[in-house]
Amino acid sequence: MYSTPTVPQTAHLLSPESDIRNNDPYKPPPLSFYEQALPLTAHELSPRPRASLTKLSSFDNLLTYREEKAQWKRDSSILQQRLDGKAFALNTDQEGLSDHGIDSPPSTAVNEKFEVVEAGADPPVSPAQKSKFRHFAGEVGFCFTIAMTQFLSEYLISGFAVELPRLFYVEFAIGPGSLGLFWPASLLSLILSATLLIFARLSDMYGGYIPFMFGATWLTIWTLGPAFVHSTLMLDISRAMQGLAIAAFMPSSFVMVSSVYDDGPRKNFVLGLYSGCAPLGFFAGFLAAGALPEAKTHWYFWIASALSFVTVISAYFSVPHDKTERKSLGLKMDWLGSFLITAGLVLLAYSLAVEPYANQFDHSRNGFSYPTVYGPFSAGIVCLLVAVWVEGWYASCPLLPFDFFKPRSVMAFCLAGLCFYASYGAWLYMSAEL
Repeated sequence: MYSTPTVPQTAHLLSPESDIRNNDPYKPPPLSFYEQALPLTAHELSPRPRASLTKLSSFDNLLTYREEKAQWKRDSSILQQRLDGKAFALNTDQEGLSDHGIDSPPSTAVNEKFEVVEAGADPPVSPAQKSKFRHFAGEVGFCFTIAMTQFLSEYLISGFAVELPRLFYVEFAIGPGSLGLFWPASLLSLILSATLLIFARLSDMYGGYIPFMFGATWLTIWTLGPAFVHSTLMLDISRAMQGLAIAAFMPSSFVMVSSVYDDGPRKNFVLGLYSGCAPLGFFAGFLAAGALPEAKTHWYFWIASALSFVTVISAYFSVPHDKTERKSLGLKMDWLGSFLITAGLVLLAYSLAVEPYANQFDHSRNGFSYPTVYGPFSAGIVCLLVAVWVEGWYASCPLLPFDFFKPRSVMAFCLAGLCFYASYGAWLYMSAEL
């Protein structure tokens, strides 16, 4: 008795020759069947994933690397099985097939390579694919990370106005020629506003994760400086570096939220949570600074450093991988415009800050008559004027294009922001003086 051979059901899809069987149920498929069913070679296998600093920079990237490595091992194993099955089929064909039929090629090989899908039917999309988080706890950690950035920004601005007089009266000294309490109080906001556009462009070019981690780590380091080194110069440098750190993670936070969430209620909730932490951080700074005794002023910076470190840890474990193709945006860094804008704002703000203290030894002269005032003031005006020309007519990819100001509401919003933050800074300065 002859047994009925097992013929793969996908044979008629793989080779035109298999359609011509002459109604012979015992005729084996031709050799071309095995050549088409098992065509993989070692050249078609993707390169083995290698560890790098980018893949180890976040927990999500680390898990993705482990998954890619495991997938490569599975593909390599399947390739080896297919090559072994192809060699077995060729040896069997050369030795001759008996009239009792043949065994089908490895079903795993055929099923791995070919799938019969009904025409016009789209593969189902599971709801889990809409979320970029591996677990709900990751999303909670991401929201906490984003909210903490706004909390820390307001904490360091408001509470410092209370701690500043204590720092000078207890540990620091205001010597001749110093800028008093105004310069340390306003230096963070100055560096923040001067470098915000630079980090916004870097976040658009390379994604928000790297600038965010830099800003959070940088803030952790430089909030510890005034707690250990008691000097006016160190205080000024620390406040400037804190402003640089906040400028790094503020725009990158919005970039990460936009890459993780689509427009909708969930994204609006995260942005609302981010904005709602601003008043919490503002009053938390006042509360922490006011509750600390005068002999423990350094604890104000230790608290900020600890919160920044917690933010770094939560960001490492919760921020998902940004898979957006940034190169397709065609963005470039406007280094000339960024240098001119930053230099112009810093020089102009410095000249206005030093002017009230320039004539402290000769009150008969105007503060602007001193070269330490009109020199930086003139240089800052020139830098800003050249920056306007660069952004409008020279830069191929300007940081601040003129098209941004075309809508009528933008100019009104900029004017309102100027008036608000001018009065806000004056209030902080007067509160520090009192």
